[in-house]
Amino acid sequence: MSTLQEAIEILGNTRVFGPTEWNRIFGDKINLRNVKPEIINNIPWSNETLKKPGLNQSHFLFLGIKEFGGEPLNILSWYKVFRGSNHPRFFGQGESWFEKEAFAKVPCDLRWYLMTKSVASGSLDQDYYRQLDMLPNEYDVPTATERVTGNILYYLVNNSYLDDFTARVRDIDSSKTNVFVNPDPKGIMLGDQYTGSKKTFGIAASLSINAENGHAVGSAAEIADRNGLELCLATLKDKDWYVRWRAVRVLGKTGDGHAAEALCALFEDPVEHVSRGVTTTLVRIGAPAVEPLCGVLKQANEGIRKGIVNVLGLIGDGRAVEPLIAALKDTNKDIRRIAATSLGMIGDGRVVEPLCSALKDTDEKVRDAAVGSLGKAADVRAVEPLALALKDADSIVRMSAATALGNIHDGRAVEPLGEALKDTNKYVRKTVAEALVKIGAPSVGLFCDALKDANPDIRRNAANFLGNFSDKLAVESLCAALKDTDSETRRFAAASLGKIGDGRAMEPLCAALKDTEGLVRSRAASALGDIRDGHAVESLCAVLKDTAGYVRSSAANALGKIGDRRAAGPLHALVDDPDKDVREAVIEALDKIGDGRTM
Repeated sequence: MSTLQEAIEILGNTRVFGPTEWNRIFGDKINLRNVKPEIINNIPWSNETLKKPGLNQSHFLFLGIKEFGGEPLNILSWYKVFRGSNHPRFFGQGESWFEKEAFAKVPCDLRWYLMTKSVASGSLDQDYYRQLDMLPNEYDVPTATERVTGNILYYLVNNSYLDDFTARVRDIDSSKTNVFVNPDPKGIMLGDQYTGSKKTFGIAASLSINAENGHAVGSAAEIADRNGLELCLATLKDKDWYVRWRAVRVLGKTGDGHAAEALCALFEDPVEHVSRGVTTTLVRIGAPAVEPLCGVLKQANEGIRKGIVNVLGLIGDGRAVEPLIAALKDTNKDIRRIAATSLGMIGDGRVVEPLCSALKDTDEKVRDAAVGSLGKAADVRAVEPLALALKDADSIVRMSAATALGNIHDGRAVEPLGEALKDTNKYVRKTVAEALVKIGAPSVGLFCDALKDANPDIRRNAANFLGNFSDKLAVESLCAALKDTDSETRRFAAASLGKIGDGRAMEPLCAALKDTEGLVRSRAASALGDIRDGHAVESLCAVLKDTAGYVRSSAANALGKIGDRRAAGPLHALVDDPDKDVREAVIEALDKIGDGRTM
């Protein structure tokens, strides 16, 4: 604790707004005569705290009062006084939208505030819950009235406002939106409708009045004994959501599983920040919370069961496996879905068979969650059930099943995945192809067969993914696909041959340089550059005369990669090509070949 005079000497006159300033500026509108002298003269922070490096520049100390002009000092009273055209000016987003809001009627406390000038460090570009969670324990989030008061008082002694950025405050309006105080060229704006980049939104902060007396929220003294824990548990029922949230946060530091049962009730808190805080806190408590949570799970209502099932997965303790398996049969589909996901997080072999059974659930989201968890488990026992899931009525489930089978890497999945390459949904087909690539060599034949499918989209898919294999059969099949009736298939085939880089593709690709489609010719030229076979130089030089600039550019790039000096003359002929991309490609190619005549 320090005296007012000491605080003024440490922080400076422009960083303190006390009784002298209140009386000088507002006169008879305030009455401090009945205020106890110890409230005015004693600052609840020590000299050591006030002398911390930079604090006199980053914080503002002011005396909050409860009444102004015979009325409570709140948002509404500041609006009456400072809604004019002169600074300090206070207005609302949409002018006086806050007049019917409950928070606007809440006054300041009669006490000292040590408020940060700008938003809390590191709080920009975060959602409100993350901002709350990152705030140091010794800091509180001020109310709208407190932050607006700080801004007005700071302006009166400094001719500028506190905020550099938009500062979210503690209050939540009737539409359940966080309120913010925004610095504006016109004055101080109070709003709730977020516009612009969230990178300009931080969170307001003020040093707790209990930061040094052993009872600060989250301090060791507060939670050191059973009395402190019981007091904190009782605070979970406070009517102020912010008080409940702080209590939840403190309990996360105890590591005491006894708090788990009381915390569960707040999974249904009407304020999302509190319910999210419960999840974070229980996960921080970790293993000591598992058995109490499993006990509550048996008798809790649906809302609480959802929260518990989710947390048990995040904690990842094997003791939760059996309760979560039982939750797969819950009457609530959301709980079954969350249970399926949580079982995948634990990674216990006991989860495989129950999850396989969940693939028959009536709800597609439950089935999808079960598939996803089986994919994480990567257990070969799931191959056959997952193969059946490739025929699920829901395309998302089919995609997830294909991904899971790819993760398991079992050759038994090749045949059912091969059938799924013909799925009616193109996104499923693509996912199936990716799974087959993961499985590897056993899949080559399936892709080669798919190149002969009547559906051009299936052939394109196959031509594209065969580029992941250097198998002889893949090269031969792709060379044949260069003559496909579908130009997209031919283009993918050329690109895949370039990716494989096998010299056996050189002649078929040279022939493809005469394709009727420019994109195919361009891909073929690029592929020949990737193969780097000198026998392609003559064919590529001929393509330098192609009517399409992008084809000429691809041919020039390919010749540069091959590096054969026989290409120098034909390339020089294009130094003045009308297409800028061609000219740049030619100069780069000549540089790679080592011909300096363009310098």
